Amino acid sequence: MQNLAAVEPWLLGVMAVAMIGIMIWIRKDQKRQIRRALRSTETSLKEHSRREAEVLTRSARMLTREETDRLRVEIENVIGAETEEIRQREKRLEERESLLDRQLQSLLENEKQLQQKQASVHQLETDLGDKQ
Repeated sequence: MQNLAAVEPWLLGVMAVAMIGIMIWIRKDQKRQIRRALRSTETSLKEHSRREAEVLTRSARMLTREETDRLRVEIENVIGAETEEIRQREKRLEERESLLDRQLQSLLENEKQLQQKQASVHQLETDLGDKQ
């Protein structure tokens, strides 16, 4: 077997073309595999990001609910304390009003008694003046 290239030059050309074709096909296949892997990675990353976003959203909602509940309890406590303070003030005002009413009644009764005594004294003076 002598030099195959010397004997069959067209065979060498066919082999070269076949090798180039195989190399092109291998390269295209590699690119397809790379694109497929990139799409798979992209899909996986999107899904992971979506799940993580859901977890973060749930966590944020839970924290918001907890904070809202805490603030509601705090506000209710403050309102309850202020309401109790208002009730106590109203009670003291009612007691003062009642005391003032009793004092006014007492003053009115004293004034009435004084007027009656003055009328009696005036009547006695008139009677004494008539007798003299």
